[in-house]
Formats: sequence, C-alpha cells, structure tokens
Amino acid sequence: AFCAHAILGSEVFEVSDASADARFADNALVTGKPDIRFYAGAPLTLEDGQRIGTLCVIDRQPRKLTDTQRHLLALLARTAVQLLEGRLALQSERALHAQADQAGAMMRGSFDAILGVASNGVIHQWNDAALRLTGYSAAAIQGRALQSLLPSLCLASHEKAQACLRGELAGAIVDTQLCTADGRTLDISLSL
Repeated sequence: AFCAHAILGSEVFEVSDASADARFADNALVTGKPDIRFYAGAPLTLEDGQRIGTLCVIDRQPRKLTDTQRHLLALLARTAVQLLEGRLALQSERALHAQADQAGAMMRGSFDAILGVASNGVIHQWNDAALRLTGYSAAAIQGRALQSLLPSLCLASHEKAQACLRGELAGAIVDTQLCTADGRTLDISLSL
C-alpha cells in the first residue's frame, strides 16, 4: 500500500508514476479504479514518535511535486498533527476535569474524614467530615502541617507514609492518634 510506505518514512514519500514503479504497478488501485498514477504522502507522527497515519495527495496523471509543493505537504502534515495533538490534549483535559469533579463529589459526600496532603506534609484539601472530626475550621486547617494533627506519626521517618507521599504505595493503613482542635486525642486508623 502507498500509505504503508509513507508512514514508515520521516519525509514526504512520492511516487511519480505508479504504473512504472515495480512496487505498485500490480496494485489494484493502480490497475483499476481509481487508476492511481501519482502519490505523495507525508507521515503523521505524534510528538511521542507514534505514527498515526499519512496526509496524502493522489492523481490519475503522473506528475512530480515541486520543492515548494513538497514543503507545503510536509507543513500541512505537521499542522494536522498539531491539531490532532491539540484535540487529544483537550480530550485529556476534559477527562481530568471529569475525574476531579467526581473525586471532589466523592470527597465532599464521604462520611470518612479526608485530608489532602502535599508531599511536604501540608494540608491543602479537606472535607466536612475532617473538619467535624478535628474540630478545626477550614481557615484553621488550611496550610497546617499534618504532623500537628498526628504528632505520634512522624511522616519524615515513617516508611509507609513516605512511600505514599512519593506515590510508590497506595492504600496503607496505619493506626495512630489524632489531636483535635480542643486538645483531645483520638485513636484512629489512617488510610494513606
């Protein structure tokens, strides 16, 4: 197939007269309808190197591209790739927003106390159940170090906690104690 040759290259692939080219002379697209004689195709290659197709022009008459036409076909192919990548990025962004919305809804609706903690141990997200359990207001918990709520759990030296903060471990459960805003200490199971 013409496009199979074009997609393997890095530049415009051109066949001036397919009926005179041994690779294509017996091809059904050359010997019958649509009677291809000329083919020029530019590979469509994504930034990650994935080859996803070709942008091509065909004609029923033999011909040869000029340098300008060859350059324009390559530019059109790059433009097509940029548009496709933009579309893929937009789809990915929409999917991420949908996941974030779903996660936010789950967090807000959960009866379990949930705290979002940055890798430096600072609290940046919480749900209403966490505020009720800790006794802190949203303003008071924002930016607070998790260590202030869980003094018996030293995040810096706790192997499971550090693995979770690095994204290497999920779902570890640690039994520890929580200090509330009013000074009480509660025994809790913490799911990291």
